[in-house]
Amino acid sequence: DTDVHILKSAASDLHAADEQPGLDLATLRLRPVLRELEIAELSIFLEGDEVQLPATRVTGLSLGLEPVENNPVLSAEVEVEGERFTIDATLPDFYQGLKQKRLPFSLSVKGDAGEASAVGQVDFAQPAAVLQAELHGRFSELNQIPGVGHTVLIPGELTAGARVDGPFAQLAVEDVALRWVGPGQSDVKLDGRIANVVELEGVELAVAGRLAQAGWLTPLVPDSVGALAA
Repeated sequence: DTDVHILKSAASDLHAADEQPGLDLATLRLRPVLRELEIAELSIFLEGDEVQLPATRVTGLSLGLEPVENNPVLSAEVEVEGERFTIDATLPDFYQGLKQKRLPFSLSVKGDAGEASAVGQVDFAQPAAVLQAELHGRFSELNQIPGVGHTVLIPGELTAGARVDGPFAQLAVEDVALRWVGPGQSDVKLDGRIANVVELEGVELAVAGRLAQAGWLTPLVPDSVGALAA
C-alpha cells in the first residue's frame, strides 16, 4: 500500500523555497522508471470528499527530456476497465514556468474509443491554484469509453470541446460544444457552460438536433412502448 500526501505549505516555507537555487533537470539522466504496475484501488480525498477511481493497470511508464529545450516528457500505457490508452504529456517552457510559479502543460490521450487533448497551465501564484486549459476530443467507438457500459450499443461519432478556468475547488467549464453524428441524418448538439463543475452549479446547457434512426435506443424503452422504428 502507498499513501501520497500533498500538503499546503506555509507562507514562510514558500519564501524560503524562492531563495533556493533553481532545479536543472538537464543534469539528470532520466530513463524509463516503471514497466508494470497494477492499482487495485485508488482513492482521492479532496476537502473531506472521497473519489474512488476504477482499477488501473500501467504497463509502461517513461520519463524523459526533449532533446533541445530539456522540457520533461512523460509517456504511459494504461489499462482502465479493460480499455487501453496511450498517454503523452509535455511540460513546455518548464524552467520559465517554475520562476513564474506557473506550470504549462500539454496532454494527449489516445485509445480504441478515440482521442482527447488538453493544453493549458496551472497558476500557483494565486492564493488557490488556478487551472486554465482548452479541451478537445473525438470519439468514434463510444461504447469503449470507460463507464459508458454496454446496455445500449451507441453508434456514430462524438466530438467535444470546452474551456476550463478557475481554482480546482470551483472549476468553471465554459464554451461547452458537443456534437454527436449518428445513423442516417441524426445530428445532436449540446452547447453552454457550467459555472462550477465540482458542485454542478450554474448549469446552462442547450440541446438541439435531429434523431433520424432511433432503433438502437430500444433497450432503454419500457416493454409497453415496444421497439422504436429504425
